Amino acid sequence: MPGAEPSQLQGSTVVLRDWRLDDLGRYREWLRPQHEWHAWDGPYFPRPTEVEADRTCAGLRSQIMEAQWPSPRTNWSLPTPSVTS
Repeated sequence: MPGAEPSQLQGSTVVLRDWRLDDLGRYREWLRPQHEWHAWDGPYFPRPTEVEADRTCAGLRSQIMEAQWPSPRTNWSLPTPSVTS
């Protein structure tokens, strides 16, 4: 059942929270296929194309706008301390 209430878990050094619109630009940049992390995070998965990355962010944007959060959560934002509030 989707939960409409935003959720956040805060530890002493890490915060996990639901995605926000202002996260999408940073996330889209992170998905670009040239980033080295793709070689180490499940290297058997193909790197996303620009179109696939755009599609991923568009789906996330819809989820944010509609406040359609799955319960339990399947994907969270892990912002740096400067963007947690």
